[in-house]
Amino acid sequence: RVEPTLIDVNVDSIDGSIAAAVRLALSAGQIIPGTVDTGAPHTPTTQVFEADDITEATTSHYVGRLILWTSGDLAGQMARIQTYILVGSNGRFTVSTMTEAPANNDTFIVI
Repeated sequence: RVEPTLIDVNVDSIDGSIAAAVRLALSAGQIIPGTVDTGAPHTPTTQVFEADDITEATTSHYVGRLILWTSGDLAGQMARIQTYILVGSNGRFTVSTMTEAPANNDTFIVI
């Protein structure tokens, strides 16, 4: 019988640094998840799409940040946000050109 090896790990630190763990937690708190909504009247394109779960009212709030696709055919691709506006109850993003338009319920994060 092989005895398990115990490893001394501080789960509140990264590479021995508590400050690094705190900074990582702060930055992760600014990652915003979103889901594409293809409901009428908007149809996504390779540059414009809407999210029904991002409803920030301030125009241009996310400009300059990045979209990282986490599902669908665009998974793993990134695009830079060029404009953002709230249209009805959906956040509308205009981004750098992607290889294809996102589909309904594709997910992404704003970083």
